[in-house]
Amino acid sequence: MFTTTARFLALASLSLGLSSLAHAQLPTGVTTLLFDFSNVVGQEGADLSATSGIVSNLYFEAFDGSSMRGISGGSGFLKTQYAQAGQTSFDAARNDWFYTLCVEPTAYLNNPNTATQGSTKGFTQPYGTNNPMAGDLMAMLYHEFGNRTPASPLNTLVADDLGRRVGMQVAMWEILSDFDLNAPNYGLNLGNGNFNFKTQYSGGQTNRVEFAQYADEYLAYARQRAGQNDVTGYEAQVFTAANTIDSNGVVHGQDVMGGRSIPEPGSAALALLALPILGVIKARKRREA
Repeated sequence: MFTTTARFLALASLSLGLSSLAHAQLPTGVTTLLFDFSNVVGQEGADLSATSGIVSNLYFEAFDGSSMRGISGGSGFLKTQYAQAGQTSFDAARNDWFYTLCVEPTAYLNNPNTATQGSTKGFTQPYGTNNPMAGDLMAMLYHEFGNRTPASPLNTLVADDLGRRVGMQVAMWEILSDFDLNAPNYGLNLGNGNFNFKTQYSGGQTNRVEFAQYADEYLAYARQRAGQNDVTGYEAQVFTAANTIDSNGVVHGQDVMGGRSIPEPGSAALALLALPILGVIKARKRREA
């Protein structure tokens, strides 16, 4: 009754589930986040190195709470770490860093940032329908394709170069600004809504075409997963920084997302299902011995 395939599936489920259970608690509270700005500060308007994971000459439109306005700013992944005692700047010699992405397109970060930690499970869309699936989709994309150790390294969507990292950041902005479970294509369209990303503006400002192409690939995948309604098992950290100044000079909190991401209840359930299967396999072996 239980073949080699069944045994493999049980062991795989157990391994996946136990791995999830081991990382099932995300830290909460207040900490100090430190960001690697070594290749970002002082280079506005230039493409930065793939090491930094940032492009700083993007142009787009976003809703700032009162109106749509044009934005010139950076996008991509930031290397981030928790500050240790007495530490005030990012320590490149430490290996315990993780990636984060900015949430609000109309704000930027200062360094260091005192941050309150939360979860994508409690994330609320700043302007829009505020469907909790927006946070789940955000965590899913980060976990599967943007984490430091992505779950599917051979998948073409893994953000392992500068272009894809920028594309994922743009896709995140679109999801967090415009996701609507009841809208056509779930509202995920780069060309309209509270967030608009265009490759060419009338003023002559230009975005690199591949950023929009990559973002559209992530959005297509997000639409597919939303249609399957199978993203509730993902969770990532959300950090609200306290000393952020937006491009209008207004001090407020910028959210960044990333950190210790986990695929949670689904994988844990797989582990629980695998245990009785393995028990039956072992009992059958004893009877055959």
